[in-house]
Amino acid sequence: PGEGEVHDKLVAHFEHERRLLEAFNHASIPSYRGGGEQDGVRWMAMEYIDGVDLGVLLGHAAGEPRALSKEIAVY
Repeated sequence: PGEGEVHDKLVAHFEHERRLLEAFNHASIPSYRGGGEQDGVRWMAMEYIDGVDLGVLLGHAAGEPRALSKEIAVY
């Protein structure tokens, strides 16, 4: 829940993400299943995709962040 300019920007960003998920069709991108708002909190449900966590690929899980190689990015 919130209000003001920052809240409006966050809502716009959330809606943009939703539209992107609806537009893409790729095995490595979760499909948008639905969403809504409850008690002023927006939510969305996405398809589960089994695989390696992006945080692991980027080294965040080990505390050693690194850039994503182009080979992995386009896989």
